[in-house]
Parts: sequence; structure tokens; C-alpha cells
Amino acid sequence: MGGRIGNAYKSYGVIYLRLFGEWMAMVNHERPFDLLNKSIGQQVLIRLKNGTDIRGKVQSFDVHMNIVLENAEEMDDGGSAKTKLNTILLRGGNILFISPA
Repeated sequence: MGGRIGNAYKSYGVIYLRLFGEWMAMVNHERPFDLLNKSIGQQVLIRLKNGTDIRGKVQSFDVHMNIVLENAEEMDDGGSAKTKLNTILLRGGNILFISPA
């Protein structure tokens, strides 16, 4: 679905702008917090700066990207649960990346 508004046209999440007589596409990107918000209640894999992998369900997060995980587990190199951690708080400054589990 799309529609034209002046020198802009939106279709399927892509915004097309007419600049200097040429149509240019701008993709609608989500912000990091939008993605984290969608992760609440979902299982994620988090790698810490020290190389530790933690898997758990996102319960909440804050503006510093501190994340509370429930049913958290430390993973071994093979991807199997190594240690059960239950509910934990991960400090945002220690997080290298977050991925769907």
C-alpha cells in the first residue's frame, strides 16, 4: 500500500523522495530500542565483551541497554547450556551483541 504526498511517495515501508528531479529511495530503518522492545518476552543470545555467551528471555531493559534476562544460561563453545543462572541483570557496557536465539 502506498500513497503520494507532494514530492514524496511511500510504498511498503520505503519512502521515495523526489530531489533535483530524481526519485530516491529511503528505507524505513528501525531504531535499536525498537528492536529491543520487540524482544521483550523472547529468547535472545547475548555475547559479552569477555567472550561469554548468555541465552535467556528478555524481561526488561533501560536506556543504558542494561538487560534483565530470566531463565538465563551460560553457553559453552558448542552451544549447549553450561550453567543455569536464572534471573540476571547484564550491564549494557559489557554487551558486545544481542541476537535472536
